[in-house]
Amino acid sequence: MTTSLREGRVGVIHDAGLAYPLVPPFDPPNPVYDAVVRLLERLGLDADRAGTPEWNPLGEFVGPGQHVVIKPNFVSSRNFHQRYGRDDFLCCCTHPSVIRPLIDLAWRALGGRGTISIAEAPLEGGQFANTLAALGVTGMVETFRARNGIPLELIDLRDFQIVPRMLLDDVTVAGRSLNLGALERQRLPGDPRGYSVVDLGAASSFAGLDGRCERLRFHHSNPGLPALHHQ
Repeated sequence: MTTSLREGRVGVIHDAGLAYPLVPPFDPPNPVYDAVVRLLERLGLDADRAGTPEWNPLGEFVGPGQHVVIKPNFVSSRNFHQRYGRDDFLCCCTHPSVIRPLIDLAWRALGGRGTISIAEAPLEGGQFANTLAALGVTGMVETFRARNGIPLELIDLRDFQIVPRMLLDDVTVAGRSLNLGALERQRLPGDPRGYSVVDLGAASSFAGLDGRCERLRFHHSNPGLPALHHQ
């Protein structure tokens, strides 16, 4: 088993006919599940056993008893004025049917011993539980826990969220939208295992950008924080 990902392997599956299945837990057979499997096969992972019950594509990176973290994008279930359409929502969040085969394959690599965490730090204004429920992640994870006995964790990595308290919320006057209120910062439990700063040094894609990292911004975050950790 290797812990190096420096090979930079990239695989792409393009199928204009694919559509997300709608009902959790997104069990196979379904076309998205099959596409993820084909993608991993295309990367050449455990190539000698591809197509057999013994195929273990993630076994190159993780072994029995370890901890697997799956990091999707769960940006938000809404924009500020709840104007997201269904298609917009699905475009900015990872659909759980993509995560579903990774859970199966991670559990196979763990040999039935270990932990799998689905962890994300969405936008500060994102409502984590609402996003998970709307996508079907909650239903998928609850089914896995009850039916398969897999120790799956759902972790909101943020230690705070922004909650709008509006007196006027998208009130239209003379053709213009008026908004008046405040953004309240609420504490969140964060990662139960805590946080660590990792210095990638020259391996960072931000290395050599000189002072340009000082211009980094991320939504409502303190402007100094992104620059501090991206140098």
